Amino acid sequence: QTVFILSLVAACALAAEWTNCGSSNDKMTITQLSWTPNPVQLGGNLTLSFAAGLTEQLTGGTIHISVEYLGIKIIDKEEQICSLLDLTPVHCPVSAGKFQRTVTHKVPSIVPAGSYTGNVQAVDAENNELFCVSASVSITSGDADWEEFTRAEALRQMAKHFPIQE
Repeated sequence: QTVFILSLVAACALAAEWTNCGSSNDKMTITQLSWTPNPVQLGGNLTLSFAAGLTEQLTGGTIHISVEYLGIKIIDKEEQICSLLDLTPVHCPVSAGKFQRTVTHKVPSIVPAGSYTGNVQAVDAENNELFCVSASVSITSGDADWEEFTRAEALRQMAKHFPIQE
């Protein structure tokens, strides 16, 4: 689950349709973004490349991740930044300066195809905003019939857990 969440976070942060929801005081500035393939393929690899600048050393903090599918929030959680970084070759503390990364994650084939929207906001250990990104990501299986089935099944499952109030 953590790898999937990291994949979605990375995809949201690096999506073709993204906006900076932060401020000019953010301590991290994303300067270059790219990802392939677009749209993301279920069961395939997602390669993400980005360049950013960090104005001061990062010693800790939290990242808030929010993801919606078909307008229903499916992920709403906070994680410790250093714990997430421990799953990568980068570890806290992260030195100030410019950096670039390219990472590849396998996209689980069990998630429903469709459009996802997300928001990723990070703050440092003193609760100062590092960055905020809002994005839209499309995930496809390459099989229109399978996509319609998974979308319909996802709606049925969501209806069980989120009944419509009349």
